[in-house]
Amino acid sequence: MFNKNMYNPSTIAEGDELCVSTFYRTQWTGVDGAPVLMGVNAAMPKLTRNMGLGLAVFSDKLGKYNRILIEGNYAYSIILENAVINMGLKVGVLNMSLSDLNWTAPDGDVGNDPGIINVKSNSWSPNFGVGFQYLTKKMYIGASVLNLLEQENSFSEVEIRQKRQYFITGGYNIRVNSSFKVIPNLMLRTDLDTYQVDLNVNTKIYDNLIVGVSYRWQDAASILLGYNILEGLNVLYSYDFGMSKIGSFSHSGGSHELSVKYCFNFEGKVKKSKKNRNVRFL
Repeated sequence: MFNKNMYNPSTIAEGDELCVSTFYRTQWTGVDGAPVLMGVNAAMPKLTRNMGLGLAVFSDKLGKYNRILIEGNYAYSIILENAVINMGLKVGVLNMSLSDLNWTAPDGDVGNDPGIINVKSNSWSPNFGVGFQYLTKKMYIGASVLNLLEQENSFSEVEIRQKRQYFITGGYNIRVNSSFKVIPNLMLRTDLDTYQVDLNVNTKIYDNLIVGVSYRWQDAASILLGYNILEGLNVLYSYDFGMSKIGSFSHSGGSHELSVKYCFNFEGKVKKSKKNRNVRFL
């Protein structure tokens, strides 16, 4: 639950530093056609006192499909005495393509099934989202909606609809002592047909070392390690243990994720990041 602006554009207003991050994730390692995700994300939370901007590019490969998502995030902050209310808008374009046409059917022949794409295809569609966040020094709660238009990507006679997704998030910062923090987080994600719940607890030691564990209901458990190796430069690694049928497949080596982030202030002086934005939870 680090890179919150991937699912809630209002969180782009968090923090004070300009941060640029990149990540690479392989899911269900060893399974043919398993998902591979990579991306670059930039966030400028204080373009002005009340406005933040962000830009992200993601590449996602799943089976024979490739997805490229380019999106911009805008956030406006209402500053209260002891809290901040952030409101955000996400605008982007989604490209889906299919270039591998080597289909395999149970009987060995795909025939003339109109539901099977037999020509190389490429489709673009718009993508919009909105989000809200209430933030204090110790806690946050947020809500967001992605794929507002439920846009469709068309391939020959096949149409793929991007279902609307709803997110509810929350977290609390517990300072045990001057050098140790415990940060529990919760995320609920749904398209109103299926539901996904993520529980996460991160510990932060001397504001440099991060150790965390996560559990996705009936799907996976994961561990996370992160460290500020240089002033403003943060590296994070996570490993998922699959608990679903496909995730626990004997040939699966779990899921690996590596993220690198660099933050600096607007005057150009490198500043140690106070927040660690990572990749999405899968």
